[in-house]
Amino acid sequence: MKVFISISCLVFYLFSLTYSQTYVYPSVNAQVETPTAVNPTNSNNLIAGAILQQPGLTNGIGCYFSTNGGNSWTAYENFTGPDNTSAGDPVVVFDPDGIAYFFYQVKTEGAFYMRKSTDGGQTWEPSLTSTGTKIIYVESPGIIDRPSFAISPVRNNNGSFNIYVACTSYSGGSEYITLYINDTGGINFYSIYKVKPPQNYGYSGTSVAVGPSGELFLSWGQELIPKIPVTSIIVQRSTDQGRTFNNQITVNINQIGQYNGNDDNYYVKQFSIRADSYPRLFVDQSPNHPGSIYAVWAGCSVQYGLTSNVYMLKGTVTNGQFSWGNVSTIASESSLQWSPAVTVNNDGVVSISYYSSDTSPTGLIYTNIPR
Repeated sequence: MKVFISISCLVFYLFSLTYSQTYVYPSVNAQVETPTAVNPTNSNNLIAGAILQQPGLTNGIGCYFSTNGGNSWTAYENFTGPDNTSAGDPVVVFDPDGIAYFFYQVKTEGAFYMRKSTDGGQTWEPSLTSTGTKIIYVESPGIIDRPSFAISPVRNNNGSFNIYVACTSYSGGSEYITLYINDTGGINFYSIYKVKPPQNYGYSGTSVAVGPSGELFLSWGQELIPKIPVTSIIVQRSTDQGRTFNNQITVNINQIGQYNGNDDNYYVKQFSIRADSYPRLFVDQSPNHPGSIYAVWAGCSVQYGLTSNVYMLKGTVTNGQFSWGNVSTIASESSLQWSPAVTVNNDGVVSISYYSSDTSPTGLIYTNIPR
């Protein structure tokens, strides 16, 4: 399926044999980085988020909820509260009981904040008249960046669901991939795992996912300094709630896009759109292939190629033993493909979405959704 898409505002698409679109909220601000989550206890309840880019001001966070399957939405565009500081990286997730957690970063503080909703996004704790709960921070001048969040589908020994946060942290002159956990159902997160990159390399772009038995997967990109191209992706698996990891695999890749030295990022469509080659994960929760893991990313056959592919790596469990398969090519390199994401429905059907376009900065952008 190929669908034309606008990426300058928050638009929600309803897919069946045809599709329709709903403008979630016609904000006066540009809305970017737009996560969406579906309540597992009520599929008509959705929550979305966005960075609000305010010209001449610092960025804020918007939160949007729907109770009718995305046909209409209610917006909160003051989601950071009275301290509307330089916010970013919004993430929203539900736990199996339908409790929603909304996370965002305040880069100037080197901190992650959290709000919690027990009524599908209609009200939040703390209330929107106050700031969110600061859950993770590093001492100045350190920063934390590119977070990923996941919630376990099984209860732990405390009777709650583990909440995992993975990110890149910079502190004291060192860089790490750091994994945090909340295993009490409260607001306290603590570090349980750190990985430091080898000399002349950096780590960034984490993704974390949890399987049906609580098994945990963690991935990131390894970047060559100083131009930070991603040269490989790394995926690990843990069966002890993130205390130790095994089954590691490293896949060498070629970074997509063109490098912009002004902000240390890569861009496609002649520097029109920022893109990356970091992996995204999803674990099959269905009874057909429980515990199978899918990692997808965008890459090129040559470094910094003007066209790009979407690739997939699959890991499976057979007779209780986990193993990795071979890398598959999902999209051909006849045009640009970037920002892939993967999901698996309750019947075990795998769907991968990604943007597709030609290399012209004015060419139409499509979303492809092969199954």
